[in-house]
Amino acid sequence: MSNLSKAACSLSIQFLFREAANCYLWTFTFADDVSPDEAARRWRLFVRWLVDSDRVCVRVLESGGKNGRWHYHCVTPDRWDVNEIRKTVERYGFGRINVKEIRASSAGYVAKYLNKDSRGILTKGLRRWACVGFDGVPVNRVKASSKTRYLPKMWEGRAFTIVELTVEGVEPVRTRIRVAETPAQEEIQRLFISAVQWDGLLKSMIETGEFVVVGEYRGLTVTQKIQKDDTTGTRIESAYIEHVVECGGNTQHVREWLPRGADVKAVVLPAEVGAMVKARLSSIRMHNGVQYLTGVVIPLLPVVGSHPESLQVI
Repeated sequence: MSNLSKAACSLSIQFLFREAANCYLWTFTFADDVSPDEAARRWRLFVRWLVDSDRVCVRVLESGGKNGRWHYHCVTPDRWDVNEIRKTVERYGFGRINVKEIRASSAGYVAKYLNKDSRGILTKGLRRWACVGFDGVPVNRVKASSKTRYLPKMWEGRAFTIVELTVEGVEPVRTRIRVAETPAQEEIQRLFISAVQWDGLLKSMIETGEFVVVGEYRGLTVTQKIQKDDTTGTRIESAYIEHVVECGGNTQHVREWLPRGADVKAVVLPAEVGAMVKARLSSIRMHNGVQYLTGVVIPLLPVVGSHPESLQVI
């Protein structure tokens, strides 16, 4: 889906739940393995029944799951009678159905889930998503804007070329971050970790099952996005932080989504620029050959004092 199509889908869901306290996420899986065209044909038959019974929803067609079969997700502002729906969809070749109740305030999460990219390839002419029983927000009415704010300190001063990590009682380990043009330009960041701190760090990572990226913190940007439809008065605001972490010569961008309504001007650096940090990742995905990371960035270990042979003690 294009970004505008995703925005139209999200705004339609937001409009659908404007007066609802709860919403319901349904999954309709076919009993047999069908093509996307056949899936769409059967769904159209079911839609006639939905419209005739005055039901409304936003639906999305995708393939996936354990068997890779095509199935439909739809979100509704009302909880339909499960037994009635099951009897009806069986006539059109559907098998298993599932429904989950979600707070309407989480409509943005539902829209983001339904708009994910890996949903299978559709044949030409089929729509990825559509509104049933109401008009929704068409793509040509979507107004989208984005503003990125750079914090004052992305990087100042000479960049480190090597990080030397010393764990108490263990030989130092050096990691080259970037290549210096001349030996005189070498800048070494020396870090010292006590044995107790190192054991605690490893234990926390093992016990929590964290997947982390460790590197040198380079700074962040804050981006605020607004999507709106003036006709319905529907508006969605979102904001995220883009952390920049340098890991062994590779620059990683870690996206951290801010809570709804967060003050973007209150965002501060989670660590000093040049400090060693860990990015605690919640998701990793590839799209068009580019790796996208989502998570939070925190200092590798808290600063606890000074060390005569180190620039930083963690």
